[in-house]
Amino acid sequence: MLVLGLVACGGGSGSKVVGTPTPPDDTRPFPAFARADFVVAALTGELVAFTLEGDTATEIGRLKLVETDEGYTFGEPLWFLDRDHLVVRGGSETAYWIVTPAGAAPLTAPSDETFASIPRPTNPDPEGEVWEVERGHGGRPVRRGAELYWEHCGWGYAADGFQCEAAGWVRMWPLDPAQRVLTREDLPPVPVTSAKVWVDGLPAFTVSNDASGLPTCMPPKGDPIVLSPVTEYGDTGGDRHWFANGAVLVEFGDFGLDDFVVSSFSVYPSCGADPLFSGLQYQLFRDGLWVANEVIPGALSDSGDLATVSRLRRQLQPLVDLPENRGVAIRPAP
Repeated sequence: MLVLGLVACGGGSGSKVVGTPTPPDDTRPFPAFARADFVVAALTGELVAFTLEGDTATEIGRLKLVETDEGYTFGEPLWFLDRDHLVVRGGSETAYWIVTPAGAAPLTAPSDETFASIPRPTNPDPEGEVWEVERGHGGRPVRRGAELYWEHCGWGYAADGFQCEAAGWVRMWPLDPAQRVLTREDLPPVPVTSAKVWVDGLPAFTVSNDASGLPTCMPPKGDPIVLSPVTEYGDTGGDRHWFANGAVLVEFGDFGLDDFVVSSFSVYPSCGADPLFSGLQYQLFRDGLWVANEVIPGALSDSGDLATVSRLRRQLQPLVDLPENRGVAIRPAP
């Protein structure tokens, strides 16, 4: 589950692939991007641009970036670095696109060999047990304000899984042709922003977790009422978000190794009432906008799972049903 706040910051320039030059004909035109208020990474391998005027959303253009059989990675992540620079993953773990009003150009993540200069860490306890370190592989994109970096773990301990001990970063955007490997101390600070993000309404009733972790609400009279998830994958209560009319979104899930993993949510108008609707994932944006994969009551997908629809809402008002997708990004405010 991804809950996003939108950041509006200054950005870099350029449209070249990291490492090796990109021929000009590798840039794919996407004229609708300049007018888009939000963009969807559809399962068809397309970026789909929409305008949003008041509460009316209109599709204004599409750009095919990957083939459908490569779509299992497409769209995660899908980030606006600033108003004119959008990053989206392409058809593999290391293939990305930078999208600007000039079009979409490919970015390639640095290879593992780029980080060979990261020094091997020394044993933290020379007189104790010797822990063998191993070289890491792969990496992940990291957004820092309007810049994009590739984070790679050069060395780590194999005990209890792979624990990273020495990492490095290469700036992917704006382009660094030298592919300099930065340490954590070298990274520039993340800019402070005052951009608007989601703002909860005032709580209209009490919602909390009981001793076993089940979310409950307190009606005006009587005992607490246990709230039930729409799936069987997790029933522990997570975060809650309040809408302007007093309804509340309640997360259900379980705790993983690092944090709470959301498996579903439901929106309740009051304590004891049936949910208005439920879903599996959601993203919160600014100006009361949010997107969720909402469960279609009584329907199943071809695989037998709960059927869902991706829907954009403002507060509780539905605005538009979106193409099946792996991400939605709303353009930062000017």
